[in-house]
Amino acid sequence: MSKKNRNISELQNSIDTDFILRRSELNTLKILVDKNLNKPEGKLFAKNLIVFLYAHWEGFIKYSSECYIQFISHQNLKYKDLQYGLLAICHLQKMNEYFESKVALKVLALEELFTNMDNKAIIPNNYSIATYSNLNVETLQEICLIIGLNADKYSLKKGIIDEKLLRVRNEIVHGAINQISPDDSIETFDLVFPIMEEFKNDIQNNVSTMKFNVNYNA
Repeated sequence: MSKKNRNISELQNSIDTDFILRRSELNTLKILVDKNLNKPEGKLFAKNLIVFLYAHWEGFIKYSSECYIQFISHQNLKYKDLQYGLLAICHLQKMNEYFESKVALKVLALEELFTNMDNKAIIPNNYSIATYSNLNVETLQEICLIIGLNADKYSLKKGIIDEKLLRVRNEIVHGAINQISPDDSIETFDLVFPIMEEFKNDIQNNVSTMKFNVNYNA
């Protein structure tokens, strides 16, 4: 078991440190765009800002989610304490084995699952969050379901994430002569970065309120 993120302090430090480093790098690029709004270099810096913004968007969501799973894996929870997303990844391999099996074997698998709910949960703390190199709203909602965050509210961000960020980033990295303006790149930054911060706050709120434990009584 990983020795990282064993308690709230370690988790907070991991996520905050990563977030601050990403914010610093993005702010440096944003300043370059802002200083060159009316210069030819401005459009080049604007493209760089979008590409790096997407990289940090995907990187932070993946990293913070995996840190959160590591943290939960150290909390000595039982299977019955887990939200459905984490319960699913605990049994993912076995579920996959039985999906194409006969009905009788599926019944046995379900029986084993429900009769072991009082056992200590073995959570794969090295579980890798899949972003498919294309972290759109649909994938973000899938991640939220896995780690137990409110997925529905992020559906309202589809226009920002899928259109303003992801579509433009894909055009740039796939060689299209995208003419995004410096002003547009700054606007995208100002819309996307708060979503990263909101995701960070959602994880930290889940930790502070013990929401990751469905049987916790405050």
